[in-house]
Amino acid sequence: MVGANQWRGGYKRYSLNNPKSQDSFESTLDADSYLGYSMAIAKTDKNQLTVIGAPRYQHKGVVLILLNQGIIQKINPYQSQTGEYFGAEVCAMDVDSDGVTDLILISAPMFKENDGEGRVYVCGLTRLTVSCNFIDNPSLIIKLKGIPDRGRFGSSLAVLPDINADGFNDLAVGAPLENNGQGSIYIFQGEGGKKINAKYSQRIAASEIQGGLKLFGISISQSSYDQSGDGLPDLAVGSKGKVILL
Repeated sequence: MVGANQWRGGYKRYSLNNPKSQDSFESTLDADSYLGYSMAIAKTDKNQLTVIGAPRYQHKGVVLILLNQGIIQKINPYQSQTGEYFGAEVCAMDVDSDGVTDLILISAPMFKENDGEGRVYVCGLTRLTVSCNFIDNPSLIIKLKGIPDRGRFGSSLAVLPDINADGFNDLAVGAPLENNGQGSIYIFQGEGGKKINAKYSQRIAASEIQGGLKLFGISISQSSYDQSGDGLPDLAVGSKGKVILL
């Protein structure tokens, strides 16, 4: 409920067993924080955590971790920058497919640097604690080095099934404003040790797919969809006025 309570935001949780039953959480953050702009569910051995982004909180952004409608952790941006939109996208990733979330991914698509725009933060989840050790381990920040383009890298995030058959799930990241608004997506591979390789394995540009595409990568599907029936996952990518199936 991004616009609730003077755009402070919030969310409602509905029960599948009783659709009329719902719990509400309304933000106590500053007005215009946009809580609920992004949301993901992280699973531990015994609990489910709600990960929810408020990218306009104090003009920088914040991500809240909630358990049973109560805030148990607040994650602030690293090297915070006004307007970076930290928490515009959040994603819960089970790298090794054991049913437990290993990583929480948080994007800041408007973070500006000399060598590009946008970054994705990689945080680990242990029991009920999300750890973001960016100072000690800068490799936990995924960014496109050497691509000086205002592409808004991180505008979309999606966990993919194991597309390279190495036993670990992978990640897709959208940069819809690359190449003068044509857009691109990037593939990052999961690794042993419940990690993700910060160097992309593949870049798919809109110009390689079809002429005239705009905002390719503005959204990416997270389902293990196999339209062709060849046993390999297909990927749906949103663009302006079209959805492209890869």
